Amino acid sequence: MATPVLKVKRNLKHPASPSIGQSSVKKKKTPQELARELVEGERAARLQMTLYTSKEKTKWELIKREAACNTALEIERLRLKHQQKEADCQQAHELLMMDR
Repeated sequence: MATPVLKVKRNLKHPASPSIGQSSVKKKKTPQELARELVEGERAARLQMTLYTSKEKTKWELIKREAACNTALEIERLRLKHQQKEADCQQAHELLMMDR
């Protein structure tokens, strides 16, 4: 039975030592760069809030439109029911008058 051989890569560089191409000193940001980052962050947040509120408005508009449509249909159904009831009463009254 062959045993698997594990290959281990060794990192010869010390992790704390800076590499040749990199500088250990970070460049300090200018006030303009800081202001730009702040404005970009605020813009992204505003955009996200606008998208959220527009989605919510759309949901509520659909709910209101559906409720208005359902109300109109219910009113029309009740009107037709009442109209049929009145027609039945009138027909019964006419038949009663014809029998006399």
